[in-house]
Amino acid sequence: MAAQHLTALASPEFPQVLDVCFSRLQDQVARVMAQSYLSECDFEDEYGDCRQRATVHHLESEKEYCADHFRKVTRG
Repeated sequence: MAAQHLTALASPEFPQVLDVCFSRLQDQVARVMAQSYLSECDFEDEYGDCRQRATVHHLESEKEYCADHFRKVTRG
């Protein structure tokens, strides 16, 4: 098969190209996470307040939670 008919997936340089794409994607995700508008977890109980970084916004309560406390809140 002539080289001009090969797909990008058949290219001997494909793993290197894919690695570069993943690296760029990771950089973009890191930039977005750094600019995140989420603050500290809003969870409060009798033992105190959570001070972990919030990762989830709960639409019903309009509060932000870390993943562990979000699971607690949504389970009821």
